[in-house]
Amino acid sequence: MIHFYKRNIQTDGIIMMEINGKPLSSLRVVDLRDELDKRGLSKAGKKDELIQRLASWLEVNPEKGSESPQDDGDGGDGDDVIEAERQQAEKLRLEEEKRAEERRVAEEVKREEERKAAEIEKQAADLKKEEEEKWRQAEEEKKRVAEQQRLAEEKQQQEQLRQKQVEEQRLADEKQKEEDRLNQERYEQEKKEKIKKKLEEERLAEEDRKKKSQEKQEAK
Repeated sequence: MIHFYKRNIQTDGIIMMEINGKPLSSLRVVDLRDELDKRGLSKAGKKDELIQRLASWLEVNPEKGSESPQDDGDGGDGDDVIEAERQQAEKLRLEEEKRAEERRVAEEVKREEERKAAEIEKQAADLKKEEEEKWRQAEEEKKRVAEQQRLAEEKQQQEQLRQKQVEEQRLADEKQKEEDRLNQERYEQEKKEKIKKKLEEERLAEEDRKKKSQEKQEAK
């Protein structure tokens, strides 16, 4: 697309350019950057800087369809004005390059400072992490020792309980054996008494039978 521009001399003496009938000051930042990009110019900076850069370029590089300012006098004065404008544009270009270089250096310094700050922060974070790891390991060691001690005490208590249970079982077994022995003795004694009683009853019954038999014989 071909862009048409013209310049107007305002009352304050500042040359304001127009593109397609629109003053540069009315263009959006994105439009200004688009125009600068089409001309191979830097797109960095604020809106005022973009306007000044584009206006300077248009002053020394008239495009198709441009309108020249109406000058009074002969052509020699017009050439002087154009040369003065060209020199002004060149001065602005050099100043813009200087500012761009200063910004670049400042950005590099800032990035270096940020890198150093990030490195210091990383070192501090690593040191903190290392200290936290040491503290964690120390806490784990304390827990491990405490756990070992607890297990040892628990094992000792279990052993003592086991021995106590064994002893209680032994005493219970002995008591049961004694009770079984006494029960067996009582059973044997009762058995003997029953046998003795039965024999005695049989003996008495036999005597009674014999006595009755004798009485019957005597009665005959």
